[in-house]
Amino acid sequence: MNATFLDLVAERKARIGILGLGYVGIPLALRISEVGFPIIGFDIAEDRNETLNAGKSPFKHFPDHSIVSMVENGFEATTDFSRSGECDALIICVPTPLNKMREPDLGFVTATMEQISPFLRKDQLLAL
Repeated sequence: MNATFLDLVAERKARIGILGLGYVGIPLALRISEVGFPIIGFDIAEDRNETLNAGKSPFKHFPDHSIVSMVENGFEATTDFSRSGECDALIICVPTPLNKMREPDLGFVTATMEQISPFLRKDQLLAL
């Protein structure tokens, strides 16, 4: 019998996808990794992915040793958005800058959804 999403969460086997590895995505990935979930991080910046996969922090706010621990716990960063289909939960953490009217620009959210929509599957959790 296939495990349900809740079973996967309870067993810490649910694979979590973090879409956007910036000032929101990285600390979220760090915390999710600390509690024992495998993570695939997605970002369009190949150099950021390479830095993270090498166990180095792209920002001074996050020490290298915390990134190393996350990588040792199974974190992997990629630009290959087709891998989003491997995830049981996807969390979108992309920028929503404000325009002149102080309304959020949802362009990054829309672009992310366009990249992952062909790979979404039944019983995946998607959060923004």
